[in-house]
Amino acid sequence: MSSLFPTTQYYKEFIHGESVKGKITNSYSNNLEFIGNIQPVTQKDQQLLEIGRKELGKVQVFTDHVFNICKEGEQNKGDLVLYDENYYEILALNNHLSGLLPHRFYVAELRLNIV
Repeated sequence: MSSLFPTTQYYKEFIHGESVKGKITNSYSNNLEFIGNIQPVTQKDQQLLEIGRKELGKVQVFTDHVFNICKEGEQNKGDLVLYDENYYEILALNNHLSGLLPHRFYVAELRLNIV
């Protein structure tokens, strides 16, 4: 896949919970659509990334859509993108505002048993 040919992709939006009897209940929406591309991160690129866990798979997401990003040490979780029947949590954003096609470039990490 190329970032020049976006397609319909799916994600779950993180929903900030309400306090119920002193406990915050966070959740995710049903599957929503966005236009973009998702590509696996190569082993070489994964070694260069300084975010997340090295042993978990990562993907790159190219889109104009704005996602919630996971914030370490806080209750905020990232949105989940669906790729190859697995969900990946959005960890980081890098805006590409110049060049041929301005877009957002996200890195997402595999999450097992999260939904």
